[in-house]
Amino acid sequence: MDWRLLLENEIEQCHYWTVISMLEENLQKGTMDEEIFYLCLIYVYYEITIESRLPDHYSYLPKLKSIYQEASSKYGDRSDFLFYAAYICDSYEGAFIGLLPEDINGMFEKAFRSHPQNLLYQWGYYNYNQRFTPETLLRCASSILADPTYLQDINNHPLVRRDLSHHLQADAGMNPAPW
Repeated sequence: MDWRLLLENEIEQCHYWTVISMLEENLQKGTMDEEIFYLCLIYVYYEITIESRLPDHYSYLPKLKSIYQEASSKYGDRSDFLFYAAYICDSYEGAFIGLLPEDINGMFEKAFRSHPQNLLYQWGYYNYNQRFTPETLLRCASSILADPTYLQDINNHPLVRRDLSHHLQADAGMNPAPW
């Protein structure tokens, strides 16, 4: 089974420690997907801290902050990282790791400004700033979902891809598939 699907299956079953172990093990190997592994760890620690019903869920905030800071120091100049990290932090509440709304906006903006033709980055930046008309939002989200290059990029980012795909489908006027 593809490692991305395996991670998603484990998260759906709330096997957080299995996912964390898999991601940390792969980070230690230093593979090409390191940036994606960091994004997944950020997602998982947010999931534990915000969504889980673990009795000590807030005790994982320091680890979430640490992972975010480590990843940002390595990949904070990469548009791909900035977009996906901003999306995750916006979805779960950036304040938990010390990010203000203007910090998240800055991440979206930096990704967009470095690649202004990238519809996904446009969508993130303009959507976050509520600068789209409903028609433009629908058109942009529909264009992203119709383009195999954007879909491949989204699908290469496990865990967040499901949330992002649902968000895009809703913006495109589609009925998102059930979880």
